[in-house]
Amino acid sequence: MKHIAQALLNAQKNIKNALKDAKNPHFKSDYASLESVIDATKEIANGCGILIVQGTGSDEFGQYVNTTLIHSESGESMSSKCYLVLDKHNMQGLGSAITYARRYGLAAMFCITQADDDGNLASFTPPMSLEDEMKNYRVDFGKKFIGKALHEISTEDLESTIGWFEDEEKRTGNPTTGKAKKFVDLALVYLNQGE
Repeated sequence: MKHIAQALLNAQKNIKNALKDAKNPHFKSDYASLESVIDATKEIANGCGILIVQGTGSDEFGQYVNTTLIHSESGESMSSKCYLVLDKHNMQGLGSAITYARRYGLAAMFCITQADDDGNLASFTPPMSLEDEMKNYRVDFGKKFIGKALHEISTEDLESTIGWFEDEEKRTGNPTTGKAKKFVDLALVYLNQGE
């Protein structure tokens, strides 16, 4: 692994964070698109002899995107899987989940983040633990949603509930905490995963 490790070190010395180049119209926030992450990494990685391959697959844990870095001279490689969380079980939902996983998988492999990172996502820096948390999360308050996973709740209901908590925070001046904060944070990331 010494050859790919040295090549990756050389690449990381020159790679900067991905620039936020896209907007989320639902929450009026900026984020770094897949294209921005590729722009930040690919040319420098290739110049250091590192080939980037992102393929899909599935195993006993579910569907995933596997990001693999291959050192062209030695053939040494390293890879990381990012499991998919589908918002909708159709081709559009699959495509969105793959795009999300490619973006976060590639950023994780090169240890980069978004320039001017959003405060809403700051507590969710490790992509894999975030994926696992969203996959296993069940709402634990309220009669309407209790026991449901995020994908079992409509986008409209998620957005309206987030809006209610945000309005309540503005009205009372008290920040959202506890179970409500966890719901809002995970729901925001879940709704943004197709970007």
